[in-house]
Amino acid sequence: MKANYKKLLKFLKNNCYTLIFLLLVLIMLPPVLSKPAQSDLRTIALALGVDKKDEELYVTLQILTPQDSLSNNKNLQVISEGGNTLLDALNNLSIKLGSRIGFEHAAVIVLSEEVARENDVMDLLDYLFRNTKINYNVILAVTDKSSEDILNASAETNNTSSSSLQNNFGFNYQYFGTNQISTLGTFFNDYYSYSKISFVPYIKSSEDEEQGAAESTTSSSSEESSGGGSGGSTNETSKLINNEGDTAIFKNGKLVEVIKKEQTLGFDWLDDVSHQGIFTIENVFDDKFYFDATVNIQVEKYKFKVKPIYKNNKLVLKADIQIFGFVSEIVQSPKDIKLMKSYQEYLTKALKEKSKQKIDSDIQQALQFCKTKNIDGFYFYNIFYKHDKQNLKKVLREYGENYLDACEIETDIDLYIFK
Repeated sequence: MKANYKKLLKFLKNNCYTLIFLLLVLIMLPPVLSKPAQSDLRTIALALGVDKKDEELYVTLQILTPQDSLSNNKNLQVISEGGNTLLDALNNLSIKLGSRIGFEHAAVIVLSEEVARENDVMDLLDYLFRNTKINYNVILAVTDKSSEDILNASAETNNTSSSSLQNNFGFNYQYFGTNQISTLGTFFNDYYSYSKISFVPYIKSSEDEEQGAAESTTSSSSEESSGGGSGGSTNETSKLINNEGDTAIFKNGKLVEVIKKEQTLGFDWLDDVSHQGIFTIENVFDDKFYFDATVNIQVEKYKFKVKPIYKNNKLVLKADIQIFGFVSEIVQSPKDIKLMKSYQEYLTKALKEKSKQKIDSDIQQALQFCKTKNIDGFYFYNIFYKHDKQNLKKVLREYGENYLDACEIETDIDLYIFK
């Protein structure tokens, strides 16, 4: 008996750590197995939309649901909930989902036009600006009707997610005459700048009635073949994202104007991101190639410098613009054989002069628009506050809030063949 007791003590002494480990496993394993997976406790938000319904903020999330399928649209879900504030609505969504919402991978925030016009966006999105987990490169966008429609359309389109909206805006922003763009970070900086102006992409939702009709016809025929017809078919329509290159202009955090893509050209020529694209020159005449021709010029490289100067009691931005491109299309009737030879130098003196006039006209029209609407879209206040504060103060004393009446833009434009 004593021998067995001694053997047991020796065994316990030699294997005490192993026995303790096994004991801990037995104690801890059941609770661990019963806990939900970490992925079930957190929802990944890829896009956020804000609408107004029944005097409440209505927040829509486009969320990623991990699945075995690799198709993006099958993994995307759209869910909505209301609340008094953005945080209140997000808390209600969190309760509805049974998980915490993470914005680390958010790509786009879409606001309805009604919300953007009635609310100071800085107040509206205060929670997001204070959220240290969110990426400040999230793109802000405005839609004409419902942000929920935009996010639904994005989720339902094959191989499309909110990141495709982000890529679309980012791609367009590099080209003249398309959406201006603003991220959460740049909107914050613009809001607290002296000019207080932000440019935000403006997108629309349209209805694909042909697809909806085809779907309802297919549904109706399947019901008839199965003998389960309901006595009629519904002509449902599917939502599409319609990006026409329009831009929303914000002042002091509120939407004040929406401009067409043609109007953005004047701003694009003095923008440090838009470096490529096509611009059209009409009614071109010369004695070499053109007779009342419409010419499209492809811009491949673009450089500009802006120098602020004070002249004749005016704040003047002197813009030195260099454009490198080539003639990409000529529309003219009758067509001269000389126009069909690719080796010809089509960027003639007459075409260059006409192009300079067109670009300067675009810029002056945009400036006149800014003066009429009292929108500092060229950031005169920011530029002169940084480089010539003394003369800026002179103009402000004389003109006050109408300081744009004393602002001008002078251009020096050169066009070169891109090689």
